[in-house]
Amino acid sequence: MSLTPESRKYLKRNKNLIGKRYDSLSEKEERKLGKLLSYSKELTEVYAIKESLINWYELSNETNSYRRLIQWIDRAKALNIPELTEALKPFKNWTEEISNYHKCRYTNGAVEGRNNKIKTLIRRSYFLPNRTIYENRIFLECNERFFIDELSVKNQFWC
Repeated sequence: MSLTPESRKYLKRNKNLIGKRYDSLSEKEERKLGKLLSYSKELTEVYAIKESLINWYELSNETNSYRRLIQWIDRAKALNIPELTEALKPFKNWTEEISNYHKCRYTNGAVEGRNNKIKTLIRRSYFLPNRTIYENRIFLECNERFFIDELSVKNQFWC
């Protein structure tokens, strides 16, 4: 299916709506999203799968999360969309671990965020001559909140 140049432009300008949760859209955004989803049946199906994953996270509990996640994977796989099939691989490989989220509701988001900061520092600091400076920058970057809190406490005494 090919889109008209106007439709392509509209899709490109409003693509961020596809990533937004449906329940957080304004009425105007809902209308725009409806127009975007009318361009492609596959896009509508993938959007529905994305929304059902959000529902899985919110509505599942410790007893039914594994079964519901398997059902979600099977439903997504049944669409036979190659890009979606590729995106499902981590869900298939980590099904038990993902469903365990409902046991204690912790994620490794904080660790992933620090890893990304360190990788960014590595790219920015490639030619630093001194390894100690590099290590100190990682320490400061990853503990920024701690140092900001410390500075605010110290500044209270200096004022």
